[in-house]
This record gives sequence, structure tokens and C-alpha cells, in this order.
Amino acid sequence: MNAQQLAAWIREEQEKISGITRQLMEKISIVPRIDHDRWLTDVRTLFEHYRAHTIRHIALEEQDGYLTPVTEARPFLSKEVDRLQHEHREMIRLIDAIHRDLPGIQSGDFLLLRDICHRIQDVLQYMEHHEREETLLLMSAFTDDTGEKD
Repeated sequence: MNAQQLAAWIREEQEKISGITRQLMEKISIVPRIDHDRWLTDVRTLFEHYRAHTIRHIALEEQDGYLTPVTEARPFLSKEVDRLQHEHREMIRLIDAIHRDLPGIQSGDFLLLRDICHRIQDVLQYMEHHEREETLLLMSAFTDDTGEKD
């Protein structure tokens, strides 16, 4: 995959993740008073889509994505890249913990339903913040003037 194809793929994945995130946030914002089973099935399905796309997106960013070119272009940003990569691992751990717990929750588990919804909201917010920081890093790496003379 060349750089243009990679950038296009990452943009597509980000758009898919954004769409799934909106649907998931809407779904978990209010636990319905009735028909918990169908609602819970929808939450599980949406979360599985979110998880799959997010894990693929993170893997691509780290393997073939922008992280290496950032450190090559601006070596002084390597600590920031390391921090973002560490956050990737933390995000996957949080997502996997929800993935592990979600199937065990039943429609009558009102406290657990509320808890899992809050955990999903937290992960979605963490990821949104993380994506903003990645965007700022890219802008800094490839558009900032370093002040060095030619």
C-alpha cells in the first residue's frame, strides 16, 4: 500500500469509526425502560463493530501508518509518538475489558447496564481526545516551521 492509499484507507476507517461512534453514543445515551433484550443486542453489535474497526485502525497506524514518518521528519517528537503508542495499548485493554464483560450482562442487570454504558462512553471520549492529539501531532510534524535556516 503506497502513502496515498494508506492515507485514504485511514481516512475511510476514521469515517467508519466516527459513524459507529455516533450510533453507539446515541444507543447508550438512554437505557430504555422496556425491550432491554433488543437494545442490549444492538449495543453488543455496535460495540463489536467499533472494536473491530478501532483495533484495525490502531494496527495500521502503528505498522504502516504515520508514526514512523513523524519520528523521521521530527525526531524530537519521538516521546510524543511513544506516548500515543502507549495510549493505543491502553485503549485496546479498555476495549477488550468491555468486550469481555458485555456478553455476561443480562437485560435485568440495571446497575451493570448503566456501568457498561458509562465505560463505553469513557472509551469513546478517550478515543476522540486521542484522535485530536494525533491530528495535532501530524500537523506539528509536517506543517510547523522548525525555525532552522536552510
